[in-house]
Amino acid sequence: MIKAQVLEDTSEGRIDARTEEVLALAYEAGSNLSFHQVPFPWAWWKHFQGLDGVDFGARRGRNFLGLRSRVAERVLLIAEDGNKLMGAAPMAITEASIKGGGSVKLIGFSADSVVVFYQDLLVHPSRREEIVKAMLDALSEYAEARGLLIFLGHIPEDSPNIAALTANVNGKTAQGWQGGMAVNRFRGGIYPWTLSRLDKALEALEAGLGNAEETRAEVGALREKLGKQGPTLLNFRATGIALERELETLLQKCPIGPELTALCGAARAAIEPGVIRYPYLTLPPTVEEYLAGLSSSRRYYFRRYQGKFEKAGGTIEELPPEKLTERDVEDYLALHRDRWGGDSVAVNDTTLDFHRDIARLGVFRLFFARLGDRRIAAHACFDVGDRREYFFSGRDPELEELRAGKLLVHHTVIDAISKGFRTYDFGYGGDEYKSEFTKTFRTARSFFLARPGCMPDLGALFPKYEYLTLDA
Repeated sequence: MIKAQVLEDTSEGRIDARTEEVLALAYEAGSNLSFHQVPFPWAWWKHFQGLDGVDFGARRGRNFLGLRSRVAERVLLIAEDGNKLMGAAPMAITEASIKGGGSVKLIGFSADSVVVFYQDLLVHPSRREEIVKAMLDALSEYAEARGLLIFLGHIPEDSPNIAALTANVNGKTAQGWQGGMAVNRFRGGIYPWTLSRLDKALEALEAGLGNAEETRAEVGALREKLGKQGPTLLNFRATGIALERELETLLQKCPIGPELTALCGAARAAIEPGVIRYPYLTLPPTVEEYLAGLSSSRRYYFRRYQGKFEKAGGTIEELPPEKLTERDVEDYLALHRDRWGGDSVAVNDTTLDFHRDIARLGVFRLFFARLGDRRIAAHACFDVGDRREYFFSGRDPELEELRAGKLLVHHTVIDAISKGFRTYDFGYGGDEYKSEFTKTFRTARSFFLARPGCMPDLGALFPKYEYLTLDA
């Protein structure tokens, strides 16, 4: 019989004592998620917890829940059959203040979706439905006793747990709980994540205005203005709202006609909410098949720039987990900061020690592009099971003409095929260059449960990039 419970931290270290069991279960269950390499989510807890009262945003460099949040406790949800571990989920309890003066205490997976973009219950496949039910029952009992919102977020749409989670969450709502499932979407409006699509739409509109010189000039001026807006400024909602009004005023001034109406519609659509895409590539058995699947222009691109790179003295360096040194990790982090600076979603002065720690997990692999003795680009990934997960990268922005960053991605794909991996995941976010390697993507699901009258406004709980609304 499956029995589930929520383990709390104690002076005896009950949670840490289960680490090897959880890792063994991940291997036995065939999990290929970095989240199930449990030292990873526990490293996140170690560096971003707020036991001393410090807000999450101060430790992480950015906040994801409400106006402010604090990671208050860690727990481990487990399911057992006698003495055998059959299910596990590293979790944390977070306190979030939301707009309007309210607050929410929630229990969710121990990670944020930027550094661990897929999260899920770890479940032995032999008795999946029974284990998921027991885990959700135990979690619901624990949440009810402590007045917590349950948030099981960022579960890949093809997770084998989705059906059982959906059935059991629906069972809870039939018993009077509030909640359900949400497809993970990004928030609409003028934000850093919609700026590129909006600029492309406005570029097409500018070209389509033809002889309407005054309006065309205004579109060009707006494009220039948007290009000067940094990510920090655009995250202030007042800035985005003012720009959205300016955009709409301009669109309404455009001459009437089928083509221009369509172009104006495309500009409006560019800032609508949309599903968050998680690009991935199903790897073929051989490198030859991968190369044959590329378009002729892509093959030419890689041949051309590979030739330029090698002619300049460029080489690729691979460092497996067991050979990584502190210097290697520091070089990678420095190159990431050279490329992204203050716009990085994960690497900043407050998070460097976290990134140093996860490089020691045993599944972290680094690649560098070199010019002689100089490292000019870096690529970090997690290799778990049959899956390679692209984590973060970096490069010297002064050497863009060598295309070392894209060449490095291309190399790591080929390397993954040669090592027998089946999947290459490109990570969280929709960076445009990823579409040059794959057109396929997954989406993610999030599940919520709360006692009657306790379900918060999800728009206030997730006020930034993510836009979560419960499916009808």
